[in-house]
Amino acid sequence: MKSRNANAKAWRTAPKSFRRSFAKNLPLSALLTSLALLLANRATAQTFKVLHPLDRPVAGNGDGGTAPTSCLVISSNVLYGTDSTGGLLGYQFTGNGVIFRINIDGTGYTNLHLFAGGQAFFPLGADTNSDGTYPRGSMVLSGNTLYGSTAGGTPTGCGGIFAINTDGTGFTNLHVFSGADGWSPDTGLTLSGNVLYGTTVYGGTNEWGTVFAINTDGTGFTNLYYFTNDSLHGYFPDSTLVVSNNTLFGRLYAGAGSFSINTDGTGYTAPAAIPLTRQNALGNILFGTSSLGGTWNEGTIYALSESGTTNTLFSFGDGTGNSYNTATATSPNGVILSGYALYGTTSQGGGVFSLSFLPQLSITPSETNVILAWPTNVAGFDYSRFSLQSSTNPASTAVWSNVSPGAVIANGQNTVTNPITGTQQFYRLIQ
Repeated sequence: MKSRNANAKAWRTAPKSFRRSFAKNLPLSALLTSLALLLANRATAQTFKVLHPLDRPVAGNGDGGTAPTSCLVISSNVLYGTDSTGGLLGYQFTGNGVIFRINIDGTGYTNLHLFAGGQAFFPLGADTNSDGTYPRGSMVLSGNTLYGSTAGGTPTGCGGIFAINTDGTGFTNLHVFSGADGWSPDTGLTLSGNVLYGTTVYGGTNEWGTVFAINTDGTGFTNLYYFTNDSLHGYFPDSTLVVSNNTLFGRLYAGAGSFSINTDGTGYTAPAAIPLTRQNALGNILFGTSSLGGTWNEGTIYALSESGTTNTLFSFGDGTGNSYNTATATSPNGVILSGYALYGTTSQGGGVFSLSFLPQLSITPSETNVILAWPTNVAGFDYSRFSLQSSTNPASTAVWSNVSPGAVIANGQNTVTNPITGTQQFYRLIQ
């Protein structure tokens, strides 16, 4: 496994210089700070960061805009997503959406595609343009191609299914909806093999939404089901489909609450028990978000154990009631798990964020010793593969050695006790 520096270090001086110690989440090149900071309490287990604020740019300036409403897609160290109202000037001084990419460290934000301007969203067919508007649902990635949907726009005004390469080239609409086969596919796509599955909120034979399938090359579009205004069977599908074996599961805004249907269009059942997806699972822990709740009732990131225990990991907002605060943001749209971090977007405050769970190293004076400690695990993240190293030089050319004896587990912490003697030492956690 590739080595990972946990960016947690501790330093101690020789006795003659009034031995001091610190634990601070700093890069190797950072300046050592004052004693008051050096002796701070143990760092928090997770670190929230807005990687890129997308908060209300000047109309038409081509940046991300105001309202990312979908989950991200990750490939290697790059995140891909959509913003439903950013980009080019459109209706009521907002854009009609963008597809963007950004590195997981927050650098390299790039718009891969800016959707063309259109008109009002209602009535049906009024919102027309060349390529689509309002990409609200989550995209899926296959190879170097992203697949997604637009809730409006296209020459018909009913939205479409698009494909685009991860370098921003090759944008094309695989299917343009006509209304009769659906309208407004804004709940995201699900990929199984070479087939994309999704729903439209409106349209279809009965005007109450559809379930559809289409091959990734744009062929074979078919409507698997037309919803009717029937509270028993439900209508207005409003979630990304979950696929399990040959069955699709989805949620309904009205009526039965949930449904299932076979991938060949047979066996529609409502209501239906939707299986949990383990896409964001770590052992027996599942990660997700809520749009409300938390300290300020503006959304949370939570961990859910399979036994049913819920643990709030982060609360969005700051108590000011300012939903466009780009420092904290509000109304998250879900998270994806990669390595020791969760990544997501927020609809209010308009940001791409990360919540890092890299272990934080602390150092505490104890008579003639210093105790270095880091957690054994936090929220399901296992730190057993991290080891403590030391060096007399923090420069990039430094030689680091494993600290001996190794850590002893006490009260859920890996602990190493060293005497305060000898030359100054720098410490780091590494995997």
